[in-house]
Amino acid sequence: MVRGEGITYQVVQQDPGYFEGEFAVTNRTGRPLTNWRITFDAPGANVKNIWGGRLVRGGSTVEIQNAEGARPIPVGATWEVRFGAEGTPSGPENCRVNGSPCGF
Repeated sequence: MVRGEGITYQVVQQDPGYFEGEFAVTNRTGRPLTNWRITFDAPGANVKNIWGGRLVRGGSTVEIQNAEGARPIPVGATWEVRFGAEGTPSGPENCRVNGSPCGF
């Protein structure tokens, strides 16, 4: 597990040629969060599946956003976003949440 600024990342499942990674993000904005976006690079991976959000752009340069109609995230609450990818697990590089660096 790697920890950043209000976000953690870990590989939660790994099989030959496939893995699942999970972000846990805490709303530290001081207001309910109605829209969010996570972007990151996954070298050597092809991100295809998302749970807890909407895949805007997959592959190795990834963008995930909140699902349309999703409830706002309360202040201080944590939400989880999981993705499934073909390839070799790698830590997310150039990770950003709403444009701010993740810190890992």
